[in-house]
Order: sequence, then structure tokens, then C-alpha cells
Amino acid sequence: PQIEPQNDNFATHHNQAESTLDFEKLDEIENSSEYSSVTNRKLSNARSVNTSGERPPRRTKRKRHGTVVGITFLSLIAVLLVTSILIPDSNFSETENRPLQEFPTISLDSYLSGTLQDDYQTYVEDQFPLRNLWVTINTFVMQLTGRIENNGVYHCSDSSLIQKFTKPSDNTPVDAILKFKAEHQDLKTYALIAPTAAGINEDKIPDYALPSNQKEYLDTINSQFKQAGITPIELWDTFMDNKDDQIYYKFDHHWTSQGAYLAYLQCASQMGITEATDKKYEDMLVSNTFQGSLASEGGYLLSGTEELHIFMRSDVETPSFVTYVEDKDKQISPFVSSALDKKDAYQVFFGGNHPLIQIDNYSNAKRGTLLIIKDSYANCFIPFMIGDFDKILVVDPRYYTGNLNDLISSNSVINVLFCYNATTFSEDTSLSRMINAPAQTPTEAKEDVEAKLQEEANALLNN
Repeated sequence: PQIEPQNDNFATHHNQAESTLDFEKLDEIENSSEYSSVTNRKLSNARSVNTSGERPPRRTKRKRHGTVVGITFLSLIAVLLVTSILIPDSNFSETENRPLQEFPTISLDSYLSGTLQDDYQTYVEDQFPLRNLWVTINTFVMQLTGRIENNGVYHCSDSSLIQKFTKPSDNTPVDAILKFKAEHQDLKTYALIAPTAAGINEDKIPDYALPSNQKEYLDTINSQFKQAGITPIELWDTFMDNKDDQIYYKFDHHWTSQGAYLAYLQCASQMGITEATDKKYEDMLVSNTFQGSLASEGGYLLSGTEELHIFMRSDVETPSFVTYVEDKDKQISPFVSSALDKKDAYQVFFGGNHPLIQIDNYSNAKRGTLLIIKDSYANCFIPFMIGDFDKILVVDPRYYTGNLNDLISSNSVINVLFCYNATTFSEDTSLSRMINAPAQTPTEAKEDVEAKLQEEANALLNN
């Protein structure tokens, strides 16, 4: 209690200790017998004031304040709980461009294995009311406290966003490609593992961030590819020479069409496509409100937007058809204009990722069939390759469930290109799963062929 001076030094010393937060002095005073007598006198005065109906003591005001805070906090929790119940769950986040966790299936096995608890925690995080707002606020607060990255995304000196790269501890995807080459010695195999902005624009990354060592990683795996008879498409020097051009998006982890074009010229040179430099393209601005995946992943939703360009062949019209095998959809262009209305406008290239795409070219290229095994980096790279091969098969191991060897043999594949960015490649597990998948038995292969023929027959009847 605040002690009123009564012409004695005791009250003065106590109030000075309390106001200056001198806790050692305060403890010494309050443990004295004199303090006890003064406190009892104050409490007695407080009781007399209460009985007369006048102002309550200060302790009651503090208690009332604590009650208000408690009620407010509980009300906020109740509002969030009711909101989470009333608002239906979302299956997909346009902002983050990823599927969201649905309510997990409850079973004894999932409970005992611990997956039920993990899935439920992910479900609560993904379906939290106003999640995007809270993520943005959280990122803003962390920036104020000096944090240099959030969820693996750096906020750089020029306000651009760069995905963090960490050198992997294992060699799983490299081993998968080496195994593939060992089993297909007759195929011309190429590996394009593209450097990302974390390597080329490392000078923009905030101070005190760990070095990416991306060049060292790429040099190592490219050396392994060479020793196994695989031709690496090395881009580091080319990209460093052109780093002042916009070869990467500011708020997305992909390279731009300009970066992909530089990679195409390098790749064409290694593949012997001499006419690549003679092609003419029109640089077309298709969106000026593009906000990429890094803005969403890092919570930097207020970072702004940027332009998205595509390179359209202008010197000659290449007759080709793009078939999305799983969807049984056939188009005449690799560009999907309807995707520009979505949050992820990068899906203008092939409409996003698909398990298997077949591109048939009727310009008499006479180079046979090319198989491209890829991640999303290849989506804006592949349009440059159209016209260079009679047929291009595009496989995304993250979604493809077919047998790769059967696909190669049934389409007379001659050339194979692995096209990834360094970050996705270093973390990938789907490539190893696909390449190490057991071959089909004759019975399974026969059943698949019969099922495919039946589907085609049904489609013809429906048409």
C-alpha cells in the first residue's frame, strides 16, 4: 500500500523505494515491524471508509481491472471458437497456393501412431480464422524485432524476397538420376539444375544470414553427372553475367521468362539445336499485378506486385498440340490465359503442374521424342523447346503415378532432360520414389492396357 507521510522518515523511505523500483530496499522496509503496524492502520482506515459508503480501497480497483482483462480475453477466445465453427473449412489456399489440411480421420491406429495429433495441429493452423491477417501481423512484428527471415524467406535490402537455400545433408535426388542413367545407358541424358536467387543474388540477402554455398553444391553434383555420362547444363556463369537483368521475380521463387530463355539457349547449345539463336520472340506483358509464392510463404502479403511476361514465338507459327493426359484435355498453346485471373498467375504456363503432359509437334523437327522430368521451374522453360522435337513428354514426379520405364519404351524416347531449380531438387524425394518404383508384372501391364483401351472406347462413344 502507498503509505502517506506522517512526519516520519519511514513513510518517505518506503514511498521512494516503491517509486524507483528499488526492490531490495522495499523488501527490507516491508519486513520491518514498523511497516506491519502502518499497514494495519491503513487497512483499518479502509474498512471504516467502506462501511460509510465512500470510495473503495485501491486494491478493489485493481481487482476489478483484472476481471475486465480476463473477461475480454475469454470473450476473444469464444469469438474465435464460434467463428471457426461457423466458417466452413477451405480445401485450398489461393494465397499460399497449396492444399490445406482437412479435419483428420479419427482412428485407433492414427491415435497410437501420433499422426492424428500431428494432423489435427496442422488442421487447426491451416483453418484458423483470418489466418492470412494473423500471418501478416506476425511477419510485421518479427520485422520490427530485427528478424531477417520468416518461414525460409528473406526480406532483402531492395525489398525483394529470396527463398532460403540450405545445402542438403544427403544425395538422394542425385543418386536417383545416377541410377536412372545406369539403367538407360542408351538414352542421351541431360541435367539442368538451375541456380536460384539465393545463389546468384546472395549479395542482396540480409547481413548475418548463413552463406548458401549453392555454387559449391551445384559444382559438386554437376561433376558427379559428368562422371556418369550425363551432360550437365551449367548456368552459373551465364546468370552471373546477366544478374542485373530481371532473371528472377522479386516476390516469387521462379525465374522469369528472361531467365528461362537464357537457360534455353545454354541447353540448346549442349543438345545441338543450332537454330535456337535464330528464333524470334515477342515479349508480352500479361499481368502487372503478380504477387508470387514467396510473399505468401513468408507472410509478406503487403510487399507489392510485379509484372509477368511471356515470350511468344513471332517469326513462325509452330503447329503443335498440348495434351493434359490425366484430364484428357487438348489445347493448341502452352499458355493458359484464364490462369491470369488467379492468385498464382505463374500458372499461365500450362495451367500449373500436371502428372503428364504430351506435346506433339508437326513441324518435322526430326529429333524424336524428348522426356522432361521436372519441377515447376520448367513450366516457363518448356515453351521454348516446342518445335525442337517431334514429341515432348513432360513428367512431374510429385504427381505422376505411372511406370516411367513403360512410358519411355512405349514412346521411343531418345533424349531425357531433368529440369529443376537447386532448392526444390535438393529437397526432393518424389524423383527417387518414381525411379525406384518396381516394374509392372505382365499381368498388371496387360490390365493397364485393357483399361486404357476401354477408356478410349468410352470417350469415342461419348463423343
